[in-house]
Amino acid sequence: MNYLTLFPFLIGSFIAKSQSDAHSGIYSFGESPENAGGILYLYPTHDSTYLFYLELGRGAPSYNSGAMVGEFSLDANSTAHYEITDTSNQCKLSFLFEENSVRISSHEVENGCRFGFGVSADGVYTQTSSEVPTYFHNRIGKKTYFQELDIENWSE
Repeated sequence: MNYLTLFPFLIGSFIAKSQSDAHSGIYSFGESPENAGGILYLYPTHDSTYLFYLELGRGAPSYNSGAMVGEFSLDANSTAHYEITDTSNQCKLSFLFEENSVRISSHEVENGCRFGFGVSADGVYTQTSSEVPTYFHNRIGKKTYFQELDIENWSE
């Protein structure tokens, strides 16, 4: 086997994988359960497409919370948009990726994006791990693997 022929292929494969995983990992905001906070898990599925799990809490005194799963694709400006629209809910989130962080902003939100009362996803989430998460634990402790995630039928 000619290893010089194989070497460029291996390097090309590594570079392509590294680029597609540039934003994978775990992000969080908030200092303590007493304050609003959240955690975001990003799992790459294609070159610029990611599955995500987003869990949020309002903090004291109500401790309302919420969670969602979804999928988005990044554009050339490292921005993604996610939208849920049904008969009882409208939720549009934008994700703007910067170095080691992502800013999530809500737009045209009705009924709190299915989150608890007063819970918002808005904030700057700092990357706490760049390793690709293979699973997440939801708010009730159930372990869900991204490779087995059924977005359409997901519930806690």
